[in-house]
Amino acid sequence: MVKYDSVGIDGLVYEQFQAPELLVVGHNFRDLSMRVPSGQISQVWDILQPHCGDQQRRIFDFVTKVDGILRSEFSALYPSKLEFSTAPRDVTDLVVGPFDTQFRFRDSIMKVQPPYGPNFYRRYSPAIEFAKPIGHPVECLALCRKDEYSEFLAELSKDFARRNGYALNITHSTSEIGELGLSKWDLVLTFLDEGEDERMEQFKGTLVNTQGVAHQNITPIDAKTKSIPQVTMQVVLKLGGYPRFLADPPDLTVLSIHSYRNPFDDTRFYLYSVMSSQGEVVYQSKPFMLTELQKLLEDIKSKLSNIKRLLVLTSYDDQALLVTCRPSSPPPFQKYRY
Repeated sequence: MVKYDSVGIDGLVYEQFQAPELLVVGHNFRDLSMRVPSGQISQVWDILQPHCGDQQRRIFDFVTKVDGILRSEFSALYPSKLEFSTAPRDVTDLVVGPFDTQFRFRDSIMKVQPPYGPNFYRRYSPAIEFAKPIGHPVECLALCRKDEYSEFLAELSKDFARRNGYALNITHSTSEIGELGLSKWDLVLTFLDEGEDERMEQFKGTLVNTQGVAHQNITPIDAKTKSIPQVTMQVVLKLGGYPRFLADPPDLTVLSIHSYRNPFDDTRFYLYSVMSSQGEVVYQSKPFMLTELQKLLEDIKSKLSNIKRLLVLTSYDDQALLVTCRPSSPPPFQKYRY
């Protein structure tokens, strides 16, 4: 368990406890998408949030229900052989302080502690320059009238230039996406509100998937000064830059294998990426369908031929790829220790 302090909406500091492995009990894809405000969805997918309302109460109710079923249906084994304790327990000895993380920017080091979202941006000063900036001026098309969001876009352009050393040149247009020549643009900004899902899919499909142009949407209500540091960071990442790296990285390479299943149409495939220890993605694969697992492993082998120390991370491993990633298995994994 993790113990940390959190500032409540009343401005007071409250002591919080987090059991990360338990917070996901009862959650699924649809459940989270309906319960989490759209402006916080990306945070929830990235890290387990400590503010999950009555999740701990729900966890206790869940364990109590399991306890009751086992007692009534499996009395020969439970509780004579095995028993879950549902009595309150002092967890002081199990609690540790939050582990801080140090990030390296171009000329500075920042130490942050969880929860990272608001805590990070409070420490993220305008003077910080990115660790690996975009090395050229960026041509940006903003799909809005010139008099719309003008102050926000001017501040965004200044923040981008200050952190990257190159300009974000913004041109305005009100044309439909099908009428635009997109080849000259590095980035397209849109201002779509909640509920405009079809237009969002159109932009993502045309700009990103077909044209290969980076796209960033800004919800109109969030087109404010306080959003600029986060938008700048997201834009730079989409353009191939890196705002920050780990300050003291270990000597290893990270292989991440992702199993993707669309919960709405059951589309399934694998992706993988290779990341340096400081946090830079050096390779991102294309999708491999479930019938192409051998091709996936051979492709991974070709990217890891000179790697000495490897950390393998996987999402839900429904095809038991980790069994293949053992020392007794064929290359590329047999030379690594786990």
